[in-house]
Amino acid sequence: LCNIYSVIKFADGDFFKSFIEKSERLPIYIDDICRTAELQFEKEVTVKGIQGYRFVMPADQFDYSLTENCGFCNPNTLSKYGAYDRPVNSTCLPSGLLDISGCQNNPIIISKPHFYQASDIVKSFVPRFKPSYDDETTLDIEPMTGTVLSANKRIQINLLTNQFPTIGAYSVLRPGAYPLVWLNESFLMDDGTRDDLQSSLFTPTKIVKIACWSAVGVGGVLMVLSAVLCLVTLNCMGDKGEKKDE
Repeated sequence: LCNIYSVIKFADGDFFKSFIEKSERLPIYIDDICRTAELQFEKEVTVKGIQGYRFVMPADQFDYSLTENCGFCNPNTLSKYGAYDRPVNSTCLPSGLLDISGCQNNPIIISKPHFYQASDIVKSFVPRFKPSYDDETTLDIEPMTGTVLSANKRIQINLLTNQFPTIGAYSVLRPGAYPLVWLNESFLMDDGTRDDLQSSLFTPTKIVKIACWSAVGVGGVLMVLSAVLCLVTLNCMGDKGEKKDE
């Protein structure tokens, strides 16, 4: 049952559909982690004067207590590497770690940099780390067109190791995920893309809004003038009637 959740549900992070809602989750395939991640809306942002939505990779993407993530657990890895205390019969690493050994053919574990949003047992493995929001993967997108304004893909590559009690120097080695390197791939739209968005989308939109409000204003003025003319006409008719009676 769990294997169905490890298939690719969506591909390509270069293009997105138009009219994106805040309530949506954006599925995007990330080749570095060999899986699809679903980004969640966090807040509104402004990039080079263009307003957009920021989506981030929520912590629940690496939470293996959720049914939709159980397909990413690898029992073969944990049978070889007795890292971390875990429930009996569990085949999953602690939350915050992603086993991609089946994809890389090596005991490679992926996490957010500095084990950001990982479980306490993982973060305590390297107590000198100070995880923060700066370690988050972010995607800023213009919701009307689906244009990517900026992006930061931040991941940490770890090596899952075991204890070797029969080898002197390695007998004191604690089993766990040892950080090797963390990566930050960034993207920022160029000025040409910004100018195209401004000229082809936002400038006409502003003109339409101005025209609509102008029409409303003109309509309001005409209504007032019509009401005034009606009152004047009624007064004139009343005056004529009084004169005839005299």
